[in-house]
Amino acid sequence: MILDSLAIRPVFLGSDGLRGGWRALLFATGAWYLPNALYWIAAVVFGYVPGNGFAPVDIALYGFAVASSSLLIAGMLVGVEKRSLAWFGFPWRWSVCRPFSWGLLTGGGMVTVLMGIALLSGHASVAGLALHGSELLRYLGLWAGGMILVGFAEELFYRGYALRALAGGIGFWPAALLTSVLFGAVHYFLKPMETMADILNIIVLGLFLCFTIRRSGTIWFAIGFHAAFDFFALAFYGVPNTGNNGLPLEKHILATQIAGPGWLTGGPQGLEASWLLIPLVIGVAWLFNRHQPIPRYELAPDSLG
Repeated sequence: MILDSLAIRPVFLGSDGLRGGWRALLFATGAWYLPNALYWIAAVVFGYVPGNGFAPVDIALYGFAVASSSLLIAGMLVGVEKRSLAWFGFPWRWSVCRPFSWGLLTGGGMVTVLMGIALLSGHASVAGLALHGSELLRYLGLWAGGMILVGFAEELFYRGYALRALAGGIGFWPAALLTSVLFGAVHYFLKPMETMADILNIIVLGLFLCFTIRRSGTIWFAIGFHAAFDFFALAFYGVPNTGNNGLPLEKHILATQIAGPGWLTGGPQGLEASWLLIPLVIGVAWLFNRHQPIPRYELAPDSLG
């Protein structure tokens, strides 16, 4: 191999083969560009033209494209490395239902607490359902399916293979910080109207989800949390979102009005930008630590054998 004869060989190769950072970069490149190819195929074959990206069908297709691409690229890489998907915390067995369910409850509960504070302080109101009858059932199903796919997509991309590959090279928490900052940076540069408060909260949420992975040994809690957080914030309560120009998404479930100080309600950035989120995350992390005091995420030295 050409790298064997070059002084830069240690930059690319370690005792286990290709270094973790380069493996993470290979994964991220493939998982970033493959969904664009899938969208192009859908446009050519089915005549699908994406909307603004925040309709239920658009969200579901985005989630499916990114989740399937991330899983495909990760599956190819762990196959070459003679590992399994469980290596980066994505085992397939019935026992994952428990952390996934707890993630759903925690993500939905966190948003509900923030919404409840806004209601009790008089900065939000709910005038009943915004949808009724068959339309209500239809959009409940579309939103739930779409947000679950988004949970799979973004957790597999940010905190799946890439996190584990980086952790094997630079340590878990440096890898967690790097992927969480990237998580925030993508929101900041690809969505309008973002504020530093919102981005800070997104990074903190990313670090919290990394913490749950470190303690539980899987990303299933994080997937459930992410899916429920987005479902209740965007689809159920209908809070604003910068991706939709600071407005609630159409066809959300409750007829909600939110008007209050940004530090409490998040303003156009939504509840995820509320200053109350960080102390709430700290409290939930403390409870999680009480329940899972011993790290279960495998961090033994990498081996390709």
